Amino acid sequence: MSERVNEYLHHLGLTSSRQTAIDSLRTLSAYAESNLRKVMALEVSPAFGPFICIDNLDMEERVHLVSVGHRTMMFHGTWGYIHTPPKALLESLDLSEITLQSYNQALQTVRTMNITPRDFLPDRATKTTTSKYGRASLQPS
Repeated sequence: MSERVNEYLHHLGLTSSRQTAIDSLRTLSAYAESNLRKVMALEVSPAFGPFICIDNLDMEERVHLVSVGHRTMMFHGTWGYIHTPPKALLESLDLSEITLQSYNQALQTVRTMNITPRDFLPDRATKTTTSKYGRASLQPS
C-alpha cells in the first residue's frame, strides 16, 4: 500500500497504522467483490446486464493556515459503481430493434452530431421539480 493511501485512510480516521490500513482494504475489497458477483449474477434483462462504471477522482484537502504537519494535500483515486437500468425502461424497449447493425448505425450518426453544453443542462421542468424537492426537504418536521 502506498504512503498516500495510508495517509488518506488515517486522515479519515479509518486506520491507525499501515497494517490496519492493509487489513481494512482487504476487508473492503472482499465485500465489494461479493457485492459485484451478486449484482452481475442478477437476471435483469436478456439483452442488458448491469454496467460497471469507473471514474477517476482528484480531491484536494486545502489547509488555509499552513503549519508543521498541516499542508494542502491532493488525493487521487478511482471510484467504481454498478448501474442497473430501470426495469420500466427495459420493459419499454423493443428488443428486435437492438442489434449490432443498429448500434453501428447509431455510432455513425453520433460522428456528425452537433453536441452543445446545453444538452447536458436541466430544462425548466427539471429545475422546477428540483426546486420543489429542495424546499420540501428543508421544511421542519
